[in-house]
Amino acid sequence: MKAIRVIILVGLIALSCFIARGLFSMPKATDGEIMGFSTNDVIETIKIISQKQHSVAHTQERAEVREYLISRLTAIGDTPTIYTYPNQEAKGYKFEAVDILAEFKPLLQQTDTTYVMLVAHYDSRYAQPFRNDTVWSYGAADDGYGVSIAMECVETLLEKQNEWSQGVKILYTDAEEVGMIGMKNIYEHNPEVFANVGLVINIEARGPYGAALLFETSEGNKKLIDLYKDKAHYPVSYSLTNLVYSILPNFTDFTIVRDSIPGYNFATVEDINHYHTDFDNYNNISPDAIQHYASQIMPILNEYVTNKEYQDKEYLKSSDNYTYFTLPLIGVVMFTKNLYIWLALVLFVLYAISLIVELRKNSFSFKQMMKWSLNIFFLSLLAFVIGELIAYVSTLTSEVPFKFMGVVQGVHNDNAIMFISVIAMVCITSLIYILIEIYNFKNYSKLLLYSSLTVLSVLNLIMALVFTESFMFLIPLSCSLIAILIWQATKLKFMIPIAIALIILQSVSFYYLLAMALTIGALGAVMLLLFISVPTLIALTEIYIRKQ
Repeated sequence: MKAIRVIILVGLIALSCFIARGLFSMPKATDGEIMGFSTNDVIETIKIISQKQHSVAHTQERAEVREYLISRLTAIGDTPTIYTYPNQEAKGYKFEAVDILAEFKPLLQQTDTTYVMLVAHYDSRYAQPFRNDTVWSYGAADDGYGVSIAMECVETLLEKQNEWSQGVKILYTDAEEVGMIGMKNIYEHNPEVFANVGLVINIEARGPYGAALLFETSEGNKKLIDLYKDKAHYPVSYSLTNLVYSILPNFTDFTIVRDSIPGYNFATVEDINHYHTDFDNYNNISPDAIQHYASQIMPILNEYVTNKEYQDKEYLKSSDNYTYFTLPLIGVVMFTKNLYIWLALVLFVLYAISLIVELRKNSFSFKQMMKWSLNIFFLSLLAFVIGELIAYVSTLTSEVPFKFMGVVQGVHNDNAIMFISVIAMVCITSLIYILIEIYNFKNYSKLLLYSSLTVLSVLNLIMALVFTESFMFLIPLSCSLIAILIWQATKLKFMIPIAIALIILQSVSFYYLLAMALTIGALGAVMLLLFISVPTLIALTEIYIRKQ
């Protein structure tokens, strides 16, 4: 019986890890066209755009990209309107900002047509220091992805233009990299461009690889997330990133319009050493990443242009915000803010009930549990310190500046360092807990579980009440509680491996994405959060395998 349980558990853990890293939960370029969208056509467009560096310092090269885009938009059905803003100055450069706007109306023209607007910037990054050198980006991902995907989306939608009830606009902005100059000017000086826009989709890239993350929405996102959940394929999004992005000193063109027009902001976030450097070139683009953008954006666009509900420009506006997150294969899980707070309170009560049951069984004492809860919390803080020390040493050996809890670029083999550090931490921690059990007492796994659940319950409740964001604690807490309560009531352990699998799905997918987004400079934060969940997994595994 024990051998069968071990085999089941190992199989589920392995499968969960593969799913969490996208084996079955992410699209592949080899999957073929999505609603007519061709990844190969996008790749060909990127190849042309990224032949030369085309920042605000490259007047001729940027003009060549601009003329190419104008010719493409003209060929598919609209002569673009050009908006020119002379005498601009930013980051030490003087230049003329030139935006491109194309507008595609429903064939059966209606008065006061509402539009969805696709936004991307066509300038590449200006010079920046990187590994004791000064480099220029070719803009293949940032923002060749956005420019080319927007073009292909519209070309694909135009094949069924006779079914449209709403129209489509493409806005290609200039000088985004030096402070959103193109978007700021057109929004301020030509507000009529946005007057009939009911939805904005900004397409960005922070790195060429990985998932295309919906990392930001406008305020009042309830209807936006409803639409995203219902239509997007292979969704990857967390409301937590909205909170984090609002704190960080980052910006995109979407920053200018997010307070006035409902919208989405998409970007890949892996790998930081390609971002804004000469590694951002055609040879390093990812067809799978492009496919993932399309799998989410195309169904939303098709729904918006064909559903007459969106003739009302205000339709997607709401006064309510969702707290939401995605789990691989399962999809988007969302709650209203009030419901999320009530859920945190209910989980805390269930935890207390389950704890009382075990205390009455004399499995362990309350004093023992509190002692180990504090141990887990302080050891998590130690993991944070170790993670930041590893990051600091890595920056020293690579001779790049260290930024505490900040974005660190230029560290050699940074992803490998983060991966090895996390795996080593998990292995060492697991060994320590197992050795303690061997040389301690028979109910240690229960003590470890409830000590871990105590930390999770308190952190989940605090985060839910303060930020309405705590899913990194909510998933391990809720899954563990459900499994343990069923075990306590029925003596059946069938839910325990399912709980372990769900915790791994959340942990591997989110913490990997978090590490890629925050980079090695925030390795300590990733290790801290992960360390809090590891004791729960160890305890659940022990309880499932061993006869209690």
